[in-house]
This record gives sequence, C-alpha cells and structure tokens, in this order.
Amino acid sequence: MIQDLTSHNSDLTDSLMLSHGVDETYINGNLFQKGTLVESGNLENLSFSAATEIAKDLYVGGSLNFIGGTFANDRNYAETDLYNVYDENLQIDPDDSRTVDFVEFTTHDNYKWDISGFNLKGGFVYDYSGMFTIGGSIESSTNYLINEEYFVECSSYFQNNYGFDVTPHVSTLKYEITTPMKVSFGGSLKVPFVILFTSVDLIDYSDMEFSADLDRATIVEINEGIRQNLDFAPIYHFGLASTIPFLDLRVKAGTMLISSPYKDKSMQSDKEYITFGLGFFSHGPVKLDFATAYGSWKETVDIYGNGEARVKKNVEDYYLMATMKFKF
Repeated sequence: MIQDLTSHNSDLTDSLMLSHGVDETYINGNLFQKGTLVESGNLENLSFSAATEIAKDLYVGGSLNFIGGTFANDRNYAETDLYNVYDENLQIDPDDSRTVDFVEFTTHDNYKWDISGFNLKGGFVYDYSGMFTIGGSIESSTNYLINEEYFVECSSYFQNNYGFDVTPHVSTLKYEITTPMKVSFGGSLKVPFVILFTSVDLIDYSDMEFSADLDRATIVEINEGIRQNLDFAPIYHFGLASTIPFLDLRVKAGTMLISSPYKDKSMQSDKEYITFGLGFFSHGPVKLDFATAYGSWKETVDIYGNGEARVKKNVEDYYLMATMKFKF
C-alpha cells in the first residue's frame, strides 16, 4: 500500500516520511501485510402499488418504490518489516535521519453511506383461459443519492522509538448513481397439480451513470470505467409451484441464475441461487408466504489499488423472507 499511495502522489506517505520527492519511495515490497475489513448496513424498501383489470383477463399495474439505508466499511491495515529488509543502512527520507530502520506502517479508515433513492415500475399480466399466463414489466432507472463520510488516520514507526502520525481526517462527499433500466418478460403454464413458470430480466450495466461535485475529468474517467468494465447481464428464473388443497398450502421451488455484469469474468462468476417457499392461504383476505434462498459464486476484490492486492473469495448468500398480503 505504501507504494500504491506514493504512486498517486498521496500526502499520507509524504507526511509519514515514507516517500521522498514527488512520488518515489525506497520501500519496494517484501513487507508482511495484515488487516481486517468489516462491512455492515441495511436497506429498506417502501412500495406503493396498484393494479386493475382493463379488459377480460388482462391486468395492468404499477408501483412507486422508495429505497433508504446505510452502509459502513471499516478497515484496519498494517505493513511490517518483519524480516528487517529496510534496516539501519537505509534512510527512507534522505532529509531526515530519524527514518532509518523502518518498522511498520498502519492505517485505519472507514467510510459511511447514507443512501436514498426511488424508481417506478409498470407491467401487465394476461391470463389465457386459466392455463397459460404471460407478463412483462419495465422498471425505471433507480436514482441513488449517497452522502458519504470518510475517516482516515495513519502512522509510521521507525527504530529508536521514532514515529510519525497523520492527524485523523474526516471528509464528506455527496454523489448520485443512476442504475440501468430493467425490462422483464415471463410466463407460466398450468399442468395437473403443478404450475411451471419462467422469466428473464434484461439489464445493461454499462448504462450506469455517476455524478458528483468533482472535477469533470474525474467524473468522465469513472463513467468511462463503467462502460469499459461492465456489460449486458440477464437474470434467469425457473420454478414450479404445487397447491395442496386440503391444507390450503402452496409449495414452491426454483432456481435463479444472475449473470455477472463484469466483462472480465475473473472478477466475478455468475451467481446461482436455489429457492424454496411455502404459501398459506386462508378463507379471509390474508395470505402468508415464507421463502428461503441459497446462493453461491466467486468474486475478486481489490484490498487497495487496481489489481495490485487482489483477494479471491468464495461467497455464500442466505435469505429468509416472510410476506403478508391483504386483499381489500
């Protein structure tokens, strides 16, 4: 990380006496790296929906959706000269004799997001003779407004108890991310005792847009990176459902394949999910649904820089959902 920060003309390594000149450092690797990364957050959705039958067996509807939540990323990281590669014979800063025998560089940083957004969704369903159903929907781009607070503090340590600190610094930034539009098509077929259904969501992630109160060159670079690295990525759904009449129970099972949005498939594999659910009917207006889902995929993340400190992860994802519907 010392090399990465220095190559970007960071004030941090200069203040910590780890670099010299504009963007040079004598430290060129061979350090022991360790750290922890903790992520946490929540996301809430509030939807207002309405639907109506505009012709026999043809239904149309729409929803207005509001999204809100928080996200936090907290990192503690250290690089240590465990094998004394940079010993008393090397002075890291030529102008400061205290910078001989480098020992350790540490950093603690975190960023917090306050997230808000909204979108619109409209669609139709046509039920042909109670046996075959087709439908489609269009979901508008979601406009996310993010208020970010970033905190960082760093220290460097040398032999003979010399050390340098960067005063803890907090900065704020407000920016917007506009997600791509989503178009969906699907259908279902009723056969004895079972309903078969399938659908596909069509999303072009290269249509994402970033905007903020930053210099134009930075915004152009970020949006160009989106177009170069992201691609069209459909989502496929397959499933079946069966109703047990004397128990007022519907059993559901399915699978979902979420294509990776990255052009470089080494960054993330397709996400595969298996789902299972139970629906309880009552003779009144209330319906209860319970569902669970399990997904797995592989992805690559950068601890710092771009391709310089990558970690490959095997990810497992679990969901448990409960839904209550009330007809009036």
